[in-house]
Amino acid sequence: MAQQANINDHGVKFAGTVYARKLGTKNWYDLGNTTSLKITLSGDKDERISHRRDTVGQALDSLYTPKPAEISWENDTFNRQNFANMLMGTAADLSGAAQQITDEAIELLPHEWVELGQRNLDENTPLAFKTKDDQPLNLAGKVEINHRLGLIRLNEGNKTEAKVSYATRENKGFAINAATLTSLELELRVDGLNRATGENSVLSVWHASVTANDGMDWLSGDWGKASFSGTCVTPSDKNSPFRLEVLG
Repeated sequence: MAQQANINDHGVKFAGTVYARKLGTKNWYDLGNTTSLKITLSGDKDERISHRRDTVGQALDSLYTPKPAEISWENDTFNRQNFANMLMGTAADLSGAAQQITDEAIELLPHEWVELGQRNLDENTPLAFKTKDDQPLNLAGKVEINHRLGLIRLNEGNKTEAKVSYATRENKGFAINAATLTSLELELRVDGLNRATGENSVLSVWHASVTANDGMDWLSGDWGKASFSGTCVTPSDKNSPFRLEVLG
């Protein structure tokens, strides 16, 4: 009897950095800390079952039709692109020079927040108030200001019609118009490592058609997570929806 070949018996415990790019584009971006990535293979089984006396319940024919591979992942890195993906939208730069606003008419209400015409106020520039007749108006200690939102509240006194002058900061950062995309069409590339063997691997998903799901509780106090799920699509120039390469 021939001796059985030895089996190099190792398990799999992967770590990996996941890169993505919009389908049809050239530039990749890092998805950051991807805490899970799962591809599920399944199918439909169609069986012809015997009803004959001696073989009842047995399969006389069995056909298996694979379903499209399903993909899901979750990450907890929130950079500009991940925020846009989670909100199913696109990110755009915020821009705008600092402004000096002079004599904006406002009606101050006791114990109620009133919105100014601008947000992102310069905290280092005090607000100056006048009466509607252009007389100096001293409201020191009587008003509360939310500089980021451009809100002002009169904490004591009566309803007051006034004019206010203030400065804004330069507008920087980014904004996302959410819920403007019906799906994300992405190509994924996983730079993987089997920690059990030290072997490097590359997992390529040619076309992942996914949507964001589960949402995020903005005020839970927990670390935010973004999750996505959908289908692996097989492109016309490929014969499989994804490919694993284990590098020797």
